[in-house]
Amino acid sequence: MIPLMGAVPPPYPLLASGLVMAAIGLGVACLVTALVIATRLSGAAYTLALLTVIPATAGAVLLPLGVRGPGVPVLQGMMLAPLLSLPLVLPLRSVQDNWTATARELGATSRPMRLRLLWWPLLKKPFLTSLVLALACGALQ
Repeated sequence: MIPLMGAVPPPYPLLASGLVMAAIGLGVACLVTALVIATRLSGAAYTLALLTVIPATAGAVLLPLGVRGPGVPVLQGMMLAPLLSLPLVLPLRSVQDNWTATARELGATSRPMRLRLLWWPLLKKPFLTSLVLALACGALQ
């Protein structure tokens, strides 16, 4: 009985690859969100995320069936970026174009202050939703 216990592989490599996949996907989604905030192209980013969410997610799920290697979790994370950026880009569609002037009038003059007073309250729940999605996809891989 004891020799059979060594035949089962430990779950640590799967856990590590799931965390790598979740971290890469969430990092790319946050980068996309930062670019959307900087360029103010939330409508186009939302449309692109909607167009690519189903094929990219299906590709991320089916990728381990055809490709093996150490880079698969990184590719899966990149392919999950549209799914994870969709909740982050959605509230940005309703932000007005003159948000910088409004933020300055309310006292948020520096970039860290705007992040703390304007962007974090707006994106807190969508970020947590993306985090849960990333961890679920990492656990189900």
